[in-house]
Amino acid sequence: MPAPQESNILPALRALGRWARALTAADVPEDVLTAARAQLQHIDARLHATPELGRSILGGLAANLQDAAAYAAFDGDGHILGSRTGVGIALLRSTPPEAHTVEQILLATVVGMEIGARIGLATLLSDRVSQSSALPGACAGAAALAWLNGADGDAIGNTVGHAIVRAQAHSGAPGSAFGAAVGECAFGALRAAGEPAPTLWSDVAAPLPEALAPGPWLSRTLVLPKLCVPAPLATAVEGVDEILRRHVKAADKRLRAEQIERIEVRVSFPTWAIERKRPMIADLLGRLVAFHVLGPDERASTVTVSEGNSLDKAPEIDEVAARVDVIHDWALSIGLVRSAIPYLGKLHAAQYRSLRKLLKSKGIWPGVLPADLWSVLQAGPSAWKGPSAPAGAPLSWPVQIKLYTTRGGWWPERRHLAESLSTAPIAAPFDAALNAPASALLGVR
Repeated sequence: MPAPQESNILPALRALGRWARALTAADVPEDVLTAARAQLQHIDARLHATPELGRSILGGLAANLQDAAAYAAFDGDGHILGSRTGVGIALLRSTPPEAHTVEQILLATVVGMEIGARIGLATLLSDRVSQSSALPGACAGAAALAWLNGADGDAIGNTVGHAIVRAQAHSGAPGSAFGAAVGECAFGALRAAGEPAPTLWSDVAAPLPEALAPGPWLSRTLVLPKLCVPAPLATAVEGVDEILRRHVKAADKRLRAEQIERIEVRVSFPTWAIERKRPMIADLLGRLVAFHVLGPDERASTVTVSEGNSLDKAPEIDEVAARVDVIHDWALSIGLVRSAIPYLGKLHAAQYRSLRKLLKSKGIWPGVLPADLWSVLQAGPSAWKGPSAPAGAPLSWPVQIKLYTTRGGWWPERRHLAESLSTAPIAAPFDAALNAPASALLGVR
């Protein structure tokens, strides 16, 4: 029986695996190790904030899936360049802490974040982006666990390949179901690592091979959201939160639902695509208005509330949600692409065709794009070359908001970047020394 033919990216995945296997703490910049500590701390904080999930949503799940499911429950997990890598890193909590050191857990976290983020970056411009939502987390979890288990470089690459195959079939279920699905993909990939190399990308747009190569530390762009909302939606929710805070400061009282005439939210394509598949922004903004009781110098930690409280506020939530208009704005989409160019490098031919097909389907090829960006796209893959990726520059999720009141005025807000907790101080025990036992980072809930 002939050996299975390798896909165009499997060698790149194996090369990434070999890079990961050779990684030591001395190779990783201190700020990247700090990002890994921050991600683990964020996971622990979210799990301790949602203990009720263990009794309700998570009861029927296998033990090794529960932490990832709980962390993803409110869609506010850590992301890198928009890729939900944090839910995959949460799977590390299923490993026995006595078997590892802090250094090993941190390196596994870095490996998972870097590889998962590269898979997400490789599919950033896919015209089937909704099918690949689980890819980064599944690949992050599979890579981190394979590395921690001692797999060699090629085996790590094969494991990531198997995770890709499994994640392609993910339906995009929200919340804890998403976390459980990511875990199932990652653990399934670990079990399949010894099987023949998978056939990759047979039904999705081809990736950017350059994005899969070792290069800049993408973990420097880690965002740990303050609000429990998906990454592409965070700027919209945070923008309205800012308007509500400004109203409290100006009027010394909160803006009530009956005072809102309309909320116009202009977004880039990924946010709009997510909203079309699973409408969330209107409901999130309804909850934000209904429960916004903070003072002007405070921040909401979440816009997700318990079912009982939601029922009490349901009429107000629905009243606001019915007045929200989410509009796609290609100028904002172009801004997102511009922020990604430094990481994308040269555009792969199949990915270029995918983007062109996407733009044509929206009736904007050619003529609407800015001349300089259009000239790059028109020239094809050979011309798509960005500068070296800046250290720590996150992906832009641009949004423009206008909140119109019944008194005839309106409140504007523009945002490009989601607020992050990634620069927050690292608290004990997450500042433990590298040679300390892993139990310092993988506590039991």
